[in-house]
Amino acid sequence: MQRDPLRRLVSGITIFSLVAAAPVAAQILERPAARGEPRLFISAAAGVLDIATIGDADATLDFGTGFVYRASVEHSLGRGSAIGVAAARSRIPLRASSDVLERVDAHATVTSIMASFRGGGGVGFHQVFLVQAGALRFTDIEADDDNTVISRGGSTDFAFSIGGGFGYGVNARLTIGLVQELGLILHRTEGSSNNSSNSAQQRITRIGASYGFGTERRR
Repeated sequence: MQRDPLRRLVSGITIFSLVAAAPVAAQILERPAARGEPRLFISAAAGVLDIATIGDADATLDFGTGFVYRASVEHSLGRGSAIGVAAARSRIPLRASSDVLERVDAHATVTSIMASFRGGGGVGFHQVFLVQAGALRFTDIEADDDNTVISRGGSTDFAFSIGGGFGYGVNARLTIGLVQELGLILHRTEGSSNNSSNSAQQRITRIGASYGFGTERRR
């Protein structure tokens, strides 16, 4: 897996976007009340997911970079901000190694469901700020060579992330944008006698679109 160049690229873009989007939280409070904001937003996005190495009781999982698909439903709070729920799924490459396995190339399914807060919006170009937290799960770890199942089930871990980026509001309802997320996975070590855990960083780069529905909010 040729992961290092892509990881460096994703890391650099993530840092740039988070720094650029830092003033958004203050702008949310300063902006005048927006007119014509839909009450409900539905969005879809696709991008790349990169996860650092995770150590488990039985194996070490050295993850690569894979495609991720995300969908969300948000309720408008006005002034370009919203709260909602987001779900994501990825089939990501990895190398698994343990006392009985010797660096097996494999793939795993990564799914998540998160509660989210988004700030920034409106017609034209704007910055976006995102905070989300929820549950993440690794399942269906299968070897690439012969599709041998290394692990069918998996643990449910707590994960959270912050993100930033840029969007363009085509009109009051339709927005397209690029978002970078930097997050942390608190992985529960299965089979450990002391129920220990370890953490791993995750980075997501995604592009998507959202569309607003419902009665427009006017203030």
